[in-house]
Amino acid sequence: MNWINEQQKQRQVIEHDQIEFITQDEPNDDAENIELIKKALNELPAKSKTILSMFYVDSYSVQEIADVLSLSEGTVKSRLFYARKMLKEKFVTFKK
Repeated sequence: MNWINEQQKQRQVIEHDQIEFITQDEPNDDAENIELIKKALNELPAKSKTILSMFYVDSYSVQEIADVLSLSEGTVKSRLFYARKMLKEKFVTFKK
């Protein structure tokens, strides 16, 4: 149980670091940033939106997503990586 709790804490730290780019430039523009993120999410392919939603909104683990979508854990991790990358690129593009 201790190992699981530590992994969840580590996941939260990683998630926080990955989205910090949003708030570090202009911390007072939260509402604008939220709208830009929504706009960027709408531009993503369906499979990217699905996997991001399952991971961040529904709080599914990588293993749970793999089971639900009948994918390997490696494929889920890869899709999460590329979905985050696309989201960040679109966000930065809209931010300009």
